[in-house]
Amino acid sequence: MVRCTLLWLRARRTADRPSWNVKLIISNACLNRKIKILEKPPGELVFIGIAAPGIQPAIDGTTYADPSSYGIWSDGDVRAAGLKVITSHEFPAASILRDDLDRVREWNDRMFSAGDEVSVTVDCSAFTVRLQSPTMDHLLHIKRGHKQQNWVLTVNFGYVIHQLQLLE
Repeated sequence: MVRCTLLWLRARRTADRPSWNVKLIISNACLNRKIKILEKPPGELVFIGIAAPGIQPAIDGTTYADPSSYGIWSDGDVRAAGLKVITSHEFPAASILRDDLDRVREWNDRMFSAGDEVSVTVDCSAFTVRLQSPTMDHLLHIKRGHKQQNWVLTVNFGYVIHQLQLLE
């Protein structure tokens, strides 16, 4: 079980580490976790999702393309089993909760932005992961071959300072 109630994630760009991946081990994969985005610079993207424990990041430090990865980018691109399954332009209207926010936010902040709380809920019996923010509520189906006893909550971002807080 993740025992910390507060997690600050800060990253600075360096020549040898252009992007960042943060992994938080969830020992009981069927729990809900909530992250608050405290700082997300304009023009930058954040990926929030899950992956199998023990995966190795890509050369750029990210894990969103790993075959066990499921999640959503802040612009609305959806990844399942490491593949882009929905582009930001195709994000389903049925998953948009606040069309008013979706229309006024910048393209890279459509799904979540600074100040938003994002919930990630894994349902092991239904093989689903649900991501919720003030603007969206989207359900992803996990491939049956990917069922895990444990999952890792992943956050990917790049280049500049971001701050995130683990709420639960």
